[in-house]
Amino acid sequence: MFVFVSYSVRYFNRLPGGINGALVQRFMPQILNGRNPDGTTNALARAVAMPTDVVGGVVGGPGAPVKNVTKDRFNVNLMLENNDMLFQMRSDSIANLNDVLAWLKGSNSLAGNGIPSPAFNGLLSFQTTRVQFVQQGMPRQVADTNNFEFAPRINPDSPMWMGFADQQVDSSGPAQICTFAGNASAGLTNATQGDYFGQGAIQHFSHVILDLFQFYALPNQDSRHPDGEPATERLMYMFRANQTGSPAGLASPFNAGDAFTNGGCPAFVNNTFQGANDAALAAQDGGGQFTAGDPASKQQTETFTGLPRIGHESALQRSSRASDTTPIHIRMDGPGLSVMDVPAFQTLPSGGTTVPAGSNQPKLQFAIFVPTSEFFRQMRTNVAAQDLQVQFAVDPGDNGIERFITTTRRQNFLVPPRPVRAFPLVEFTSSVSAATAADPPGAG
Repeated sequence: MFVFVSYSVRYFNRLPGGINGALVQRFMPQILNGRNPDGTTNALARAVAMPTDVVGGVVGGPGAPVKNVTKDRFNVNLMLENNDMLFQMRSDSIANLNDVLAWLKGSNSLAGNGIPSPAFNGLLSFQTTRVQFVQQGMPRQVADTNNFEFAPRINPDSPMWMGFADQQVDSSGPAQICTFAGNASAGLTNATQGDYFGQGAIQHFSHVILDLFQFYALPNQDSRHPDGEPATERLMYMFRANQTGSPAGLASPFNAGDAFTNGGCPAFVNNTFQGANDAALAAQDGGGQFTAGDPASKQQTETFTGLPRIGHESALQRSSRASDTTPIHIRMDGPGLSVMDVPAFQTLPSGGTTVPAGSNQPKLQFAIFVPTSEFFRQMRTNVAAQDLQVQFAVDPGDNGIERFITTTRRQNFLVPPRPVRAFPLVEFTSSVSAATAADPPGAG
């Protein structure tokens, strides 16, 4: 079992002078190029709403400048959380996780032994625990157990709810590139390896409801999307519709006879990088429908259906990699199942079931390590691809997986290096402020 502990802007604001004061600024890594939305250059900044998040009941927020995607079932407002700290614990035993969490909360017992809990003395109060599970085939097992209508269409080999998984070896960077100090491929801040926070990083943490009723829809099941979502469509949404060198222009083979049962295609798909302009070429679809015999340069301008498309992974790669193509992020997310933030909804627009608020629904407990908060903001904005959607008149329903996901909570944290992971910078202060005593921090 291991534990990540990370700290937010709110935590640093409790230190003398706050996050922009002399103490924190003496150690806080600074962005080399650009600024955060708040005008600062701190590597750590507060999370902001992204272009396809729901704000004020509207996708993109009131006055959104473009026609955005539609959240058919889960049009839930985003909450920008404001916890001080994040404890993220990972283990192959849920009993061990519960035991450690109870000990942190004051059980004074660990592994059946009487061990005093940390003497927080009211300094911390814990928020709702979010459980993530990761095991090959588990999402299908959970879906079967819960009798979800779409369960037979989830690949039984996949570790993810949406049936696809790519490999860390070609989709994530080495640990060093995600730190403030960076490596030979990329360095996004002024930090060096020997700095106080040099080997630290930013963790973005969010909670996402998945609309799998829509993602796995059968033909004529939903009048809003009468064609359904076969494996060919889902592959294009998740990856790209113009993979060069493939038999049909898709990232993976699919079952032409049945593109629905058990996912209709393999669970593990290679995430091929075709350049930062790959998403723009597919959105433009200047080459029309994919032709297997065409040269690679022309294939990249084509799509499987001959219609403009934006793939989630190709849109992500607009800004996710260094100049030598090394990814500048490491994902540590996984599926979940919980009642958090779930509204009442109708499984299908007609003939479906009304599900009351607070039901257990599939989630993505999303966590990613990056060098700066601004890097993540830019990457997530590029994934939403509202600029490409407008420029090339892409149907909002063909823009990646944006209509299938609703992020209800976001927050950024700074993960300090191991030697200073316990209340960083406190050793440079002489006393605890009265504000801290009066307003106990939260831990998410």
